[in-house]
Amino acid sequence: NSSSSNDYTRLLNGAITETKELEEACQKLKSQCMTLPLTTSQQTALKELSNIISTQFAHSLAAVRSSAIEEDGTDMSYAGMFETELGVSSRNLEVAVRRCFASKFDVRVFLYMRASHDDGETEEDGDGDQKNQNHGGTSDKAGGFAVVVMEMVDAITAGVAFSANPLNSDRDECVVDSSYGLGVSVVDGSVTADRYVYDKVTKKMVQQIVGSKTEEKRLCLVEGGGVQTITIEDVARQSAHSLSKEQLEELVKLVGAVEHAYDIPIDVEWAYTESNQLMLLQARPITTLFCLDDNMMTAAGERRILYYDFNIASEATTTTPFTHMDMTLYGRMTNVFMGINDEDFSMFKKEPSL
Repeated sequence: NSSSSNDYTRLLNGAITETKELEEACQKLKSQCMTLPLTTSQQTALKELSNIISTQFAHSLAAVRSSAIEEDGTDMSYAGMFETELGVSSRNLEVAVRRCFASKFDVRVFLYMRASHDDGETEEDGDGDQKNQNHGGTSDKAGGFAVVVMEMVDAITAGVAFSANPLNSDRDECVVDSSYGLGVSVVDGSVTADRYVYDKVTKKMVQQIVGSKTEEKRLCLVEGGGVQTITIEDVARQSAHSLSKEQLEELVKLVGAVEHAYDIPIDVEWAYTESNQLMLLQARPITTLFCLDDNMMTAAGERRILYYDFNIASEATTTTPFTHMDMTLYGRMTNVFMGINDEDFSMFKKEPSL
């Protein structure tokens, strides 16, 4: 209606600046999504999907997931902001779909769009100072929005995997986070997941940390569906590896194939079923890697090159004076990186990883 349209326009152009008013406007839009009348074509689509869930999906349950054009882009990521409904039965499909569409108007989405826009384009005012062109507004960067209805996987082990290490930006390393049950436990942080760092070049494990997995989320396979949380009482199982060596190697191979297909570092969601079948659930670009110019990148498996920006020393900003130790450190580091012999820092030259 016209009131909703006006609220949405005011949200986009930045007319609503107070947090409380912003939350109220977003909640109003979300509430209206739950009651808007459906068109004939929408009703038909829901009926057809309900029939597919009941007759073709394993356990007659679906995952209903939001999908926005900019959700998993290389520049911005709305991951975790839009709604996902798991273990959805045919009779609960319409409510799940409405909740997903309503999440487009969540206050977090508008705050994220606004913050992202504020970090973007600027222009100079008459005094030569830069100012934001939209004065706190946003463009509708979430763009087109859809809801995807997928067959639900009853995972016994699941998680996320990165084809490059997001902690140090190493493209040779694959990082896997894993836990029992559905991958939502890993994503929402309700468990301390197992972490595996695997060298894709040497095909050797770099690091493995077993987490404390005190619970697992599993599908409710009774009528009505949904997800249930099961407490893991067995202390030995809590501290056991959630993936075998063979499963990890299979998963790393799959992640590598997805990375090769997209030709960019990739973040995937995956799951193993009761029958030990590996399922690829989702893939999106990793947006947090530190990027170097292609000419500065070393090839896979090659000895690393350490780059040193002299601005770190010459233009360092601090609120307190440099101490003698600070000046000594900066001076000696500069000598080393310029090739001037400094025995006190010979460890840098001897370090085989540099």
